[in-house]
Amino acid sequence: MRVYVILTVVLTYVSICRGQVHFGDDPPANNQQDDTSDRLGLLAGTLGVAAVPTTGQNSFNPAGSQATRQAGCFCHPSNQECPAGTQTRGTQRRTTTSNRIANAPGEDCPGQKVCCSGGATNLPIQRGPSPAGPIIQQDCGVQGSFPRSPNPLEASFGEFPWMTVILEQNNKFIGGGALISNDWILTAAHKVQQYISRPQSLKIRIGDFDVSRADENPQFPHVEVAVQQIIIHPQFDPSKLSNDVALLRLSRPVDRRNSPHIERVCLPDQGQTFSPQRCWVTGWGEESFQGGNVGSTGGGKLNKVDVPIWDPFVCQERLREAGRDRPSIGPNYNLDMTSWLCAGGEPGKDACSGDGGAPLVCEGSDGRFAVVGLVAWGLGCGQQNVPGVYVNVPSYVNFIRQNTGI
Repeated sequence: MRVYVILTVVLTYVSICRGQVHFGDDPPANNQQDDTSDRLGLLAGTLGVAAVPTTGQNSFNPAGSQATRQAGCFCHPSNQECPAGTQTRGTQRRTTTSNRIANAPGEDCPGQKVCCSGGATNLPIQRGPSPAGPIIQQDCGVQGSFPRSPNPLEASFGEFPWMTVILEQNNKFIGGGALISNDWILTAAHKVQQYISRPQSLKIRIGDFDVSRADENPQFPHVEVAVQQIIIHPQFDPSKLSNDVALLRLSRPVDRRNSPHIERVCLPDQGQTFSPQRCWVTGWGEESFQGGNVGSTGGGKLNKVDVPIWDPFVCQERLREAGRDRPSIGPNYNLDMTSWLCAGGEPGKDACSGDGGAPLVCEGSDGRFAVVGLVAWGLGCGQQNVPGVYVNVPSYVNFIRQNTGI
């Protein structure tokens, strides 16, 4: 039997984009919304553990239980040997009824992972219910086995190895994306629509962690690959941002065999649902790219925040309530549940301003991660019971597979 220590946590707001704690304009009326309403970064609070509800009523308690684990241990895929100088340590498996560790150290390893002793101490472990079951695909969705950061608000090198940066060739920041195969990137259509006739003006940076440093890990450098082709969903509506999905084909495949810090994320099944589950969204934040360019500040480490997936009808009601006095929403707002899903709605924890198109990923019961959403829009940022809105990736899996062959 597990015993959890119940903590009352004082919320400490940390804006990843340093002051950019709200996102742009509200969605225009009639479910229309312009691309200045982009949710582009992260806001994170020290919330400890938040329990996942089982009733579909997404009223999450900001305080919860927090578990600790033995020091000197990090999670590693169970089908691989622990790195040299470490050894396998007995590990309890996560159950589907356990709470999710939210930005805090955990006591065990998720899914098909083992605990390797001898690594860094005080490592946060992602743990939580996976109602979606296992991710059937192979060769995808596995986190890197690098030591974890002691900072619960900061991702670790290789922890989200599918995260990519979309740049112009002159290093101007465009947005975020997810590596879904050796030569395809998934992102939001409104981020790249203007480049569809000139895809070569874009490049993708893969395997980066601290965008302010060029030599953060010489043994595992990031790679940059030019974009060869842009495919936008044929029913993308830039005025409403419906069907806001794009695929970027790389000019050459990425060599993942010799790059343990680079991995593709799995795709979910067409129409698969992940509510209620806690998932992760990552980003650098707008001010990591001072002047709109990579490599110009000292605060460019990748950040992460865990957010709960909402029932879409509950989300629609919350958006109606939050936007009842706004002409762009109002009490009769209808959420396009094909185009969008909702996540977040906890105070101080949200995607806000800095990385449009960045992936929202959920863990399957086998420990693999699938891309479920892409950062899109919302009302305000980090407000209680006001979820953010993400591109609903499971609605577009057939489109993705038909155009990429994966």
